[in-house]
Amino acid sequence: QAVAVENNLAETAFVEARSGGDWNIRWFTPTTEVALCGHATLASAHALWETGRVPRSSPITFHTRTAGTLRCEATGPWIKMDFPAQPP
Repeated sequence: QAVAVENNLAETAFVEARSGGDWNIRWFTPTTEVALCGHATLASAHALWETGRVPRSSPITFHTRTAGTLRCEATGPWIKMDFPAQPP
């Protein structure tokens, strides 16, 4: 959270590699941890692909603390993300 305060942005995403190629992700504002942030998740996937940490041809699975599992996939110039669904 100290880094989020220093960045002073609405949300800051933090990713950590897991064994097996998946990633943990958490999001922080300058004052608290948030349960889900779609824009920061998309940006994290983009950064992992662009820096070569993950091949662009490979989807990325993020594990969250409270929102379940999120999956991002590059589709041409776009990123497709599966959000968690709650039954009605």
